[in-house]
Amino acid sequence: MNYCGLRPLNERCSLLLTLGLLSWTLAGCGPALPGKLLAIDLHSKDTAPILPAQLEEGNGILIAEIETNSPIHRLAIESVERSGRRFYLQTLPAKRQYQVLQLPRGRYRWGKIEILESVQGMRVRPIRWDSSDDREDLEFDVHAGKVNYPGILVLSRKNFWLTSFTLNRSGELAQKLLNGPKWLLREYPVVSSGRRRDDFLEYYSSRIAAKSITEPVAAASATPAPLEDSVDEIQ
Repeated sequence: MNYCGLRPLNERCSLLLTLGLLSWTLAGCGPALPGKLLAIDLHSKDTAPILPAQLEEGNGILIAEIETNSPIHRLAIESVERSGRRFYLQTLPAKRQYQVLQLPRGRYRWGKIEILESVQGMRVRPIRWDSSDDREDLEFDVHAGKVNYPGILVLSRKNFWLTSFTLNRSGELAQKLLNGPKWLLREYPVVSSGRRRDDFLEYYSSRIAAKSITEPVAAASATPAPLEDSVDEIQ
């Protein structure tokens, strides 16, 4: 398994760390990506459908899957094509989880990560990590009018080191959608949008969409065996 250990950007005294939190906050006040979280629960069949006509023009749906062993204060999704434009996922607990959002079509990367540490009982000490601009392994695409899955972003922290890598679990996702909000499979092409090409999700979602929506779930085609996990190489 290939992975990368990232050093934190700042390891300074309490005062400078507190000031660093202020500078981080101000730095994040630039133009934000016009994205928004969607109320889609991948574990429930009862989520109200969001049809393609309800998406803003030129937008796609991103299923962001994150697994972390440390609570994340903020995790940035950064535009590769428009420097300085980013969307933040906030307050992520230490577990595996899904965040579903809509974003404009384009190329993105997983960017800045911030964890708040306690200093004398107060959570004011920011520890931040950032990926370099040449981290192509953390880039992914958002295609308009499609459900985009870039794989799992795995973050493993140990003291001041952060290990990061990505996994492809498209087979697991297909099964989860089949047992949960199946309308995503019927209404949208579902594609793997990470760096490594994988046509499984698009092929499978097209088979589901071709079936009658009145057909009982039990009669639906069985989920093909998941593909082997693939770990994107971290440079």
